[in-house]
Amino acid sequence: MSSGRKYLVIGSLACPYCVKAQELLQSKGLDYTFNAYPFRSDPIREAKKQYKWKTIPIVILLEGDWETIIGGYDSLVEYLNEHEA
Repeated sequence: MSSGRKYLVIGSLACPYCVKAQELLQSKGLDYTFNAYPFRSDPIREAKKQYKWKTIPIVILLEGDWETIIGGYDSLVEYLNEHEA
């Protein structure tokens, strides 16, 4: 695991791809937080608006004061294939 890197997954336990994103990060031993909300809740709507992402999960890489939006589950798979051992 890269030092100082943490992943944030915003989603719902009712969303299969949200759960898969969490499981993928866990299987790779990466540091992450899964913020789970009801599927059609205000926090989900606010996160979609804030990060300009239409679907969940919303996966964000946190490095110090920096946030990088990775995207959804497929984007996370692609990102990890390119950037994580």
